[in-house]
Amino acid sequence: MENYELYIPPVLINPVNGRFRKGHIPFNKGIPMREWMDRRKISRVKKYLELGRIKRNVMIAGSNRKKVIAIKGEKLIAYPSAVDAAKILRQKGIRISASNISSVCHKKKAKAGNYEWFFENDLNNKL
Repeated sequence: MENYELYIPPVLINPVNGRFRKGHIPFNKGIPMREWMDRRKISRVKKYLELGRIKRNVMIAGSNRKKVIAIKGEKLIAYPSAVDAAKILRQKGIRISASNISSVCHKKKAKAGNYEWFFENDLNNKL
């Protein structure tokens, strides 16, 4: 009698907790995650626009930004949004966060960086 060994083929187990098997190519290979997420978000918005569920691109960041105006002394400075204002001021060496600018515009704080901040519509009512 000959002895035969029982051969059981290996079973591939699905990835656990985001870990992939050796040799597996991830779905976003070579694309930074921020670009991949932007593509997903844009495709989702296009799909909803085609279906008529939304009227405009409400899900894309920056689509609901408002113009802000800074007042310091007698100077008025207009910016396209709070985020853009923070970026421009950071380049000049003034560090004010966009969230602080937004808080002042929503009247939750008095000042941010010794500037008074207003939305463009609110400034027209003030003057």
